[in-house]
Amino acid sequence: MESFDREVISLLYTTDDWVDLYQLHEMKLLSPGQLASTLLMLMKDGLCEIEGMSARLTAKGRDWVFSKRKEIFLVAARDWARKTSQNPQSIDRDEPYLPDLSRLDVNFFLKRP
Repeated sequence: MESFDREVISLLYTTDDWVDLYQLHEMKLLSPGQLASTLLMLMKDGLCEIEGMSARLTAKGRDWVFSKRKEIFLVAARDWARKTSQNPQSIDRDEPYLPDLSRLDVNFFLKRP
């Protein structure tokens, strides 16, 4: 699950009413493709419904988000924190640490607060 999926699911879960997709696009700086990808994934399993330019979670979707909250928001959000190897190499104290950039979500740095 991508970081933009978590953003959309979080916003849909925090409101009981319909969410305007254009406002979601503007507020979270998500592309229409990212929104469509997430919403189609949720619709496929009957977790959300779309009417015009608005979307909301179904009762089944709210239950699903609540039951999967750790996998969605905690575990998956920290993929970058896992160790890259079993035997980490020690580095000199003055040497800068560089993370394994291949494990970072590229879209994470494209978002603005």
